[in-house]
Amino acid sequence: MEIGIIPHTGKEAALALTEILEDYLQQRSVPYAVIPPNPPQAVDLSRFGVVIALGGDGTLLNAARLTSRVQVPILV
Repeated sequence: MEIGIIPHTGKEAALALTEILEDYLQQRSVPYAVIPPNPPQAVDLSRFGVVIALGGDGTLLNAARLTSRVQVPILV
């Protein structure tokens, strides 16, 4: 299962947590991808088993908007 990470790129805490999460997943050979806040239409979000939103309410709402068409669960 691949994990998608959607960080708030304007919050230092979210970016720092993204780095920690990336290290954790790499050490365990878990496939993941960091998804930009406004990904191109070509990005297939259905490949993710779960998406992790790191930021605030806006990041959660953006993650919900992005994944609503493919019904991927979101962790916040």
